Amino acid sequence: MAEAFPNGGIMGERVRTHDWAATPLGAAETWPQSLRTALSIMLSSAFPTYLAWGPELTSFYNDAYIPIMGDKPNGLGQPFPEVWSEVWDTIGPITHRAMQGEASYFEDLPLTLMRHGHPEATWFSFSYSPIGDETGGVGGVLCTVHETTERVRAEAALRESENKLAAILEQLPVGVGLVDQEGNITLSNRILQQYALDKVPSRDPIQGERWRGYTPDGQRLSPSDYPSARALRGETVVPGIDFLVTLPNGQEIWTRVSAAPFRNTAQEGLGAVFVVQVVEREKRTEQALRESRARLQAAIDLVGLSPYTWNPITGALDWDAQLKAMWGLAPDAPVDHEVWLSGIHPEDRPRV
Repeated sequence: MAEAFPNGGIMGERVRTHDWAATPLGAAETWPQSLRTALSIMLSSAFPTYLAWGPELTSFYNDAYIPIMGDKPNGLGQPFPEVWSEVWDTIGPITHRAMQGEASYFEDLPLTLMRHGHPEATWFSFSYSPIGDETGGVGGVLCTVHETTERVRAEAALRESENKLAAILEQLPVGVGLVDQEGNITLSNRILQQYALDKVPSRDPIQGERWRGYTPDGQRLSPSDYPSARALRGETVVPGIDFLVTLPNGQEIWTRVSAAPFRNTAQEGLGAVFVVQVVEREKRTEQALRESRARLQAAIDLVGLSPYTWNPITGALDWDAQLKAMWGLAPDAPVDHEVWLSGIHPEDRPRV
């Protein structure tokens, strides 16, 4: 027996010392070569592998499979249905098909196991393969297994987190998007989706024609200075920049865009998050105010008036250069109530 299975780690040693004469397989010296070959391959594998042999499905497994057993009793030499009785209603039919010559593969199959003293939700990817024997029939089943429980749970937690984030974003009164390092928008709320963006304008020439960014003094920005481009370069917080946007229906509106880098817990750059806020009313009001001031200034210049403002509570005065010149003051001279009165003849001050 030792010569047949010289290696195999912990389970190899258990196979060599097990009392096989007390099992349906009988003494190891009587085993067929097909079983010996399958067992040798299984014990030498670094992949979790289970072997069930004969009509009674006597069990073997390798060292890599031990963690899957948890705190179950040693299943070596035991019938497969007894070792995994809690899930036999699921894996029993699969095993039966394998014993009939049909191989099967499953990915992330959910199974509730009893291996740590309580029901445990688990997931596995595995294949069941029939093993031929010397008679030309099927002598047993080889099951290669990969437990995916941690990955499935992590993906479920990630989906839950993303769903919560998406729900929060939908409640915001502004458009919010998350972009990767290439500028592709990977997450957006409904408000942002109305702009029909797949990629940020700084990385998409077509979108760059629809989104025109401007400085506070009205100068056109280069796409490399757009908030998303700056955030993707690692700038911590990019303040709001005004964009005149042409919507898919041809309408033009003013928006304000700000951005910040998006990093993981190791502070590695994953992309950027950006916010789009409609400032159409604000921009139109600013434009109307500028036009109103221009008309007022034109009227003042036409008639030669010098208006000023005075706050009677604080005494603050606001004079233009022409009025300051009338008082004999420099254009940058400060003005207050006392300065104003000092320019009036003392006899006229009570009346003024």
